[in-house]
Amino acid sequence: MENKYNINDIRTISLTESVRIRPKLYFSTCFLEENLNILPLEMACHAIDEFVDGNCTYLKIKLYEDYFSLEYDAGMKLTLGGDKEKTIAEMFFTTLFTCHNLKKHLAVGEEFCRIGVCPINAAAEWCEVATISERKKGLFHFEKGIITSRQFEATEESNSTLIKIKPDPSIFGNLRFTLAGVEQKTTILRTKLKGFKISVISAKG
Repeated sequence: MENKYNINDIRTISLTESVRIRPKLYFSTCFLEENLNILPLEMACHAIDEFVDGNCTYLKIKLYEDYFSLEYDAGMKLTLGGDKEKTIAEMFFTTLFTCHNLKKHLAVGEEFCRIGVCPINAAAEWCEVATISERKKGLFHFEKGIITSRQFEATEESNSTLIKIKPDPSIFGNLRFTLAGVEQKTTILRTKLKGFKISVISAKG
């Protein structure tokens, strides 16, 4: 058979492009269940890891009309990661498997980190992160998985993380999250993580 391809036809694509081109490969549960209810809990894998380690006591999930937020009392590390260019916090959102592989408790990664933070960020229209760790605050903004701004400052505030993220409708179409659906999945999570205070509320704004 005649070879119809040559080296010029081969193009290496980024992780972000891969996620956005083949979303059903990464978000099969969302498309199968026809909702986005799994995403807030998948974004909470770092909070769960810190809870198991004794550093996180609560997780607040707020559902807005077209985006959601997570807030919890533990911070992501703001030291430089393996590539020496991004902090570990940034790598969670931009490098595949980082949130899974850097878990303090690998069992948490196996059970609660099936999708991963990075693919969810790549499939988001935008994402904002404010995290405080060891008296340092990091503020990050992402557009379609790509970081567009980063800022660091000293602080005396306690460790915490606030994530706001909007799933991209050009990827997920009319799929939405629902209060009842997220609460149902959260109830299952509470039975596995005794003592972890998890709240889910519907918000406006």
